[in-house]
Amino acid sequence: MNGFDLRWLGLPLVAAMFIVMFIWIYISVRYVNYIESLLSNSSMISGNKKIFGRAGLLGKIMRAGSASLLLSMRALCVRKGVLDAEDVKDFPERFRCMLVALWLVQAAIFVSLIGLWGWLRLVGN
Repeated sequence: MNGFDLRWLGLPLVAAMFIVMFIWIYISVRYVNYIESLLSNSSMISGNKKIFGRAGLLGKIMRAGSASLLLSMRALCVRKGVLDAEDVKDFPERFRCMLVALWLVQAAIFVSLIGLWGWLRLVGN
């Protein structure tokens, strides 16, 4: 790879991270109240609403992200009593899949960026 700076490999990852962040902002502004109404009997969702309810846009992003994380581990969260089983059962499947996929994509991009950083440190470029 003569003449190619390996740090350029991070550019698509950073661009993807920004795209995912803009999608999170859109979902948070548009759907966070809908998500919370579907999970209204869940203690973690109501607690997050109390804590982050007055935090503006960042609070909405935190609330949507935490709901997505809880839905990605729904069996564990229901067993521990964090999510209500009926709320999870009644949650729209396609919407749940979209939220969980978005969270997983963001986590994968973040891990890829950390891996690229570590690799560049190891290679010394």
